[in-house]
Amino acid sequence: AGAAAAGGAVSALYVSPVELVMIQQQRFGGSIQKTLGRLHRDFGLYGFARGYLATGLRDSVYVIGMLSATPFLEKEVKQLGFGAAAGSVVGSLTAGIVAGTLSCPLDCIKACMKGDIERRNYGSFMDTGRHLYRSGGLGRLFHGVEWRCANL
Repeated sequence: AGAAAAGGAVSALYVSPVELVMIQQQRFGGSIQKTLGRLHRDFGLYGFARGYLATGLRDSVYVIGMLSATPFLEKEVKQLGFGAAAGSVVGSLTAGIVAGTLSCPLDCIKACMKGDIERRNYGSFMDTGRHLYRSGGLGRLFHGVEWRCANL
């Protein structure tokens, strides 16, 4: 599980700034080149790290689910007497739903931080989590969990 968590954190080194650019394009439009230029001009290279912690934690939870929980669950289902295909389907679906659910609050925090790079409403990782919880409880942090699980 440790290697899987590290894999998620390492993958976030690439994924996090890419998602930042994507979210900023969704908010303000513009080409990738113009968005990159605006972000660099207004926030410097450090701005591209906005939301990295949330992205790294989210991706670590996801990779643990896929690389550690899936094989474990496949084996358990097979030991119950089901075939390899059933073990694979049940293990993958179960791990995906659990990983999607557990990582949903992290994804919500990440999206809010990256959408608000100016920090008008959302500050640090912890500030953003508290703000979201105060504004809508756990439901706010798990908003869209069904879509997240379906996409995993």
